[in-house]
Amino acid sequence: ASADDQSAGGQVATLGYHDLTGQLRDGMDQFREVRPVPFAIVAGLVVIYILLIGPIDYLIVKKWFKRMELTWITFPIWVVLFSVGAYALAFWLKGDQLRVNQAELVDIDIPSGRVRGTTWTHLFSPRPDTYNVTLQPQLPGGLPQRRRHVLLSWLGVPGEALGGMQAGTSSSAIFARPYQFAPQLDRLSDVPIQIWSTKSFVARWTAETTAPLEATLKVAADRTLSGHLTNRSDVDLGQCHLLFDRWIYRIASLPRGKKQVIGEDLQPRYTRTWLQREGVYQPSGRDVPRILEMMMFYTTAGGSEYVRLRNRYQSFCDLSGLLDAGRAILVARGAPPGSQFLRDDQPLASSHDQRWVFYRFVLPVED
Repeated sequence: ASADDQSAGGQVATLGYHDLTGQLRDGMDQFREVRPVPFAIVAGLVVIYILLIGPIDYLIVKKWFKRMELTWITFPIWVVLFSVGAYALAFWLKGDQLRVNQAELVDIDIPSGRVRGTTWTHLFSPRPDTYNVTLQPQLPGGLPQRRRHVLLSWLGVPGEALGGMQAGTSSSAIFARPYQFAPQLDRLSDVPIQIWSTKSFVARWTAETTAPLEATLKVAADRTLSGHLTNRSDVDLGQCHLLFDRWIYRIASLPRGKKQVIGEDLQPRYTRTWLQREGVYQPSGRDVPRILEMMMFYTTAGGSEYVRLRNRYQSFCDLSGLLDAGRAILVARGAPPGSQFLRDDQPLASSHDQRWVFYRFVLPVED
């Protein structure tokens, strides 16, 4: 822990977060066609507003109208015009559509059929409103789900940023009434979100299903793999990578019903070299798939020495230990939307959503 503190300590002051979860939230906070207003523009508008209601208004009523009492009319006119203009500018920058950014990581243990999913959802509300939300998990190709259990909660910022869970200053609540958790902890009721504001949620869910992959893998003396994988699901798997021990095999795609032979022809690379392929990792980066890669194999990538952020808040996402234990892991990108966030049991989605879905299949290996 002390080593993590020393490696990540310098990031806190500049970024406001010291954990990969904070970086994931920052990356998911970038919504399509929603442009934040730079501070310089806000400061400039404040200066213009002060000039309008002060010196300019004074010169108009004194030099032009030559009746100072007319300021009782001109002053509220400036206030109304500026307020309407500010609202129109915000409306142009923020829009009037609900937007959902969602990242999902689904782990499927092939021998047992057990499934564990984690879904991070970032919601942008175009108006002040309350939301009754839950999550409907979805497996690749609509695989059947048994014994499904969902836990849903808010997602805090682990750090000292504005609104962070370790922030030194306290803030007064905008809403007096708190929202409620359902008794089964799978639903949130009356969650308030202000106009043009965001709210983050995290859902963890478990289920059981039939194995979507058939794997026959053996390990050689040099710890490389041989064998084959067969996709038994009804969905194509893209951007696949098979990890075992210190090796990673790149598989362009694994179409439904197809068999992929695993051997030296795939030219395996060192996993750490591949994870560090972009050189120095940027803790301020907002590439969500890249952030998820670090969360998925944090220890294998080099831990805090390479990432320069901790991975404590969602550390269960790191499956580096399974690689050390002799299991193989196939990582694949799934086609959006994945699991569906619901509001009052209706899909919560728009045409501007961004979704990232990763599947990890944990495979047995014959020694």
